[in-house]
Amino acid sequence: MGRVAHQKLGASVSLKDRIAAEAAMERLNVLCMAQCRFHELSGGERQLVLIARALAQETDCLILDEPTASLDYANQIRILQVIRQLAEDGYAILMTSHLPDQAFLAATRVLMLKDGIVFADGTPEDIITSRNLSSLYGLDVYVADAQAVFNSGTQESKVCIPSMS
Repeated sequence: MGRVAHQKLGASVSLKDRIAAEAAMERLNVLCMAQCRFHELSGGERQLVLIARALAQETDCLILDEPTASLDYANQIRILQVIRQLAEDGYAILMTSHLPDQAFLAATRVLMLKDGIVFADGTPEDIITSRNLSSLYGLDVYVADAQAVFNSGTQESKVCIPSMS
């Protein structure tokens, strides 16, 4: 499906199309799903397949509307890792999310909207702040520094903690 833009009306899939599609699937580690029925895949697998389809178009820009919506935590992280890697590889990525923590994991720039108007614009560290989030959501949100030790080493990030009172 990702190669339709490169095909003439009524044309069949060419060898070049197959190579591009397989390369995109291989990049996202979903080539093993090539013969699977889409409706039988899990939500996370579907999202990866859809991103592979977009990559098969051979464009330099991806627009992703809440790519982690309705996914379990593990698949959310897998998708964010893919997005971050694609950005590091030179893809321009525009992604929407209602989860501010995701900006710390995958974004290099954040555009925060409030009532359809640009509220803040800059790096995640500069924009995803307690003050901005509290103003945006109308509830107290604290942005904290976090540090964790994994087998691969220490990792630092920020986390958003909403007030539950």
